[in-house]
Amino acid sequence: MFREARFVIDPPACCPPSLMVPGPAGFVPLPQITFDMYQVGLAALHEMTDLQGRLNPIFLLFSELLVARSRELRWRDGGFGKGREVRRGLSNLFGRFFARAFLERHMGYTWFAPVDGAASQITHNLTVERTTPLGDMPDWFCMKPGEAALAEAKGSYAHGIVGTNPGPIVKAQEQLDRAAVYHVARARKEEKHVKRWAIMSRWASERHNVDDAVFYVADPDRPAREFSEEEMDDALFETSRRHLARIASSLRLSELASHLERPTRHPMIFRAKPDLGPYKAAIVQREGMNDRRFIGVVIGMHGVIGEDIDTVVSDVRRMPSYLRRNFMFFGIDAGVLESALSDDTELDLPDVASKFQHMSEDEARQRGEVFYGRDGTLLCNAEYIDGTESISIA
Repeated sequence: MFREARFVIDPPACCPPSLMVPGPAGFVPLPQITFDMYQVGLAALHEMTDLQGRLNPIFLLFSELLVARSRELRWRDGGFGKGREVRRGLSNLFGRFFARAFLERHMGYTWFAPVDGAASQITHNLTVERTTPLGDMPDWFCMKPGEAALAEAKGSYAHGIVGTNPGPIVKAQEQLDRAAVYHVARARKEEKHVKRWAIMSRWASERHNVDDAVFYVADPDRPAREFSEEEMDDALFETSRRHLARIASSLRLSELASHLERPTRHPMIFRAKPDLGPYKAAIVQREGMNDRRFIGVVIGMHGVIGEDIDTVVSDVRRMPSYLRRNFMFFGIDAGVLESALSDDTELDLPDVASKFQHMSEDEARQRGEVFYGRDGTLLCNAEYIDGTESISIA
């Protein structure tokens, strides 16, 4: 399932290559951006895990909330929710889903840490702090090899033409401006340079059909001190482990989450690599994943189904097709978890992780109801599971 929105990026020079096309005077941003709704669903699962500490099936509502048989990102009726406060809350929440999917697919960010309150401890020596007495903070601190960023997502139902620097983008930039990233080492606290992204989703609905859906991205960069190579490696190492620990915790893998939350890269600390398990891992018969094993759960409209995976999958396959689509498997690649328990800075992510980010629509339709994230997480229809096996993580 794919949906499109008008795409605006300011300045155009910060547009990623995946969203550029040749123009009369060089490459220019595409006028439209296409969202793979299975990737947005995976982003929604991550967001609800970060916000609630547990898995939430809100992504299963996408097909019911969106206008059917349309490529446009347009919500049914007047959009989601009734009442100003409810609509504002849901608008910003759904804005986070689409923004996170964009940051992962097109900007290459893999590891996310939620920012909350006046100060957020990202790693043992890295914090995001508010520089003013009051005011909201950005949504995320996110990383990829060689780069860190702060990002803020907004959702909006504002009507009319979306011009330069619309109101929600200005507010997002204000939140980014009041946040600073600090690195503490040897009792010295130093502000560090990170990229900054302000992202707005202007929603379209059936009721206001003259408004188009707009996805607006701004890069309000500002100078500060760069990370050293060692500082960047340390931050990447710990941020990736904490990211995976939150996922493991949501899957009720408490022992595994505990090991991932404790950094092991410190030169003065030796910790034996654990032997964890056994875990029941799912085998997913899709191209590029036949040799991968995934530890996870089946999610239905009412949340996580606690029964044995083999039993749930057997029951799902006996259901009519219109019901089967409401049962999805969410899991994490066991190979990625094994890599995370090592002392390597960058995790050993399989080729399929990159392949899914660059699939054409035709390739995506052939793969079916499945998406493999950059971080080794998988979302797929439960009927794609072709058995399970017992494994250990070592």
